[in-house]
Parts: sequence; C-alpha cells; structure tokens
Amino acid sequence: MLIHAKKCAALALLAIVLLSAFQPQAAPAAESPTVHYFPSAKKELLGKIIGRWITQTTVLPKDGQPRFKTLGSDVYQWSPDGNFVVHTAYGIRDKSGFGAIEIIGYNTETGAFNSYNFNPDGSFNIDPLTIENDVWVWTGKKVRSTGRFSNDSNTFSVKHDITADGKTYEPFMDGTLSKGAAF
Repeated sequence: MLIHAKKCAALALLAIVLLSAFQPQAAPAAESPTVHYFPSAKKELLGKIIGRWITQTTVLPKDGQPRFKTLGSDVYQWSPDGNFVVHTAYGIRDKSGFGAIEIIGYNTETGAFNSYNFNPDGSFNIDPLTIENDVWVWTGKKVRSTGRFSNDSNTFSVKHDITADGKTYEPFMDGTLSKGAAF
C-alpha cells in the first residue's frame, strides 16, 4: 500500500510539473484588417454603368451557322460595401434562358480593374478590365469585349471578338445595352 501511495504521489507531482510548463499563453494581438484604397476617380468610372439595361445582341454567322439574336437584361449595382460592382445578366436565345454573374473590383496592387465572371456553364474566369473615358475593354483568354458609352451615357455598344491563339481576333457578337431605370 505504501508503494502504491508513493507511485500516486510521484504521478501527481509529475502532473503538476507538466501542467505548470503549459501555462496558457495570451492570444496574439489581432491585426487590423487591411483597408484597400479605392481612388474616387476610379470609382466614378464604374459608376457610369450602374443601373438596369435592356440588352440586344446579334451573334454573327460563322462556319455556315446562321446569325441569331439574343434579348436580355443586365443589372449593374454596387455591392453593399460600395467597393464592387455586381452585374447579373439574363438572356433568351433560341427560346431558352441563360444567365451569368460578374463582379468588378479595383485591384490596389495593379491600379486596374479585375472582372470576375461566373458563366452559365459553371466555369469562371478572372479577366483584366481597362476603362479609359467612355471605352471599356475586357480581355479574356478567348474573348475580348469592347464597350463604348454614347455621349449621353444611356447606350453602351459592345463588340465581342474571339480568338483561338490569343493573338488573332475575329468578330463574334455585337450588342447594344439601353439604359432603363437607375438605382
């Protein structure tokens, strides 16, 4: 019994030593979140597209395929924090509907815009978006889209060109967005 008591005392002492070595540590101070500076002039460029648009496009004939038209609606609105533009697009082609989502944000590292596209087929891509005055150019791996605002900013004409090699482009689709109600 005495041996058992000595073993228990030794185990208790060992437990005290081990537990004292593992004192709770104070949590590291939380770092302040990084605030990304979004220049007001850049934000103004994006503000021009905010609103509801009716979209009419014509896919140009290619490889013996006939041209066809699509009709759709595009809504561009600010995200709740005001730092991104959220673009939802819906369309009808050949009596079937489709839709997509785009999020446009300012890249503080490059000083340019990025366009995050979530496509109807479930794929997504991140493309640079260049905005100079009234001309917007999205440059993707397979599609380059160039949009131009009218003088009154109520029409946005878009030309989509496609490429197989990333160097040579050919016309694919032309479209016109007509501004409806603003937010």
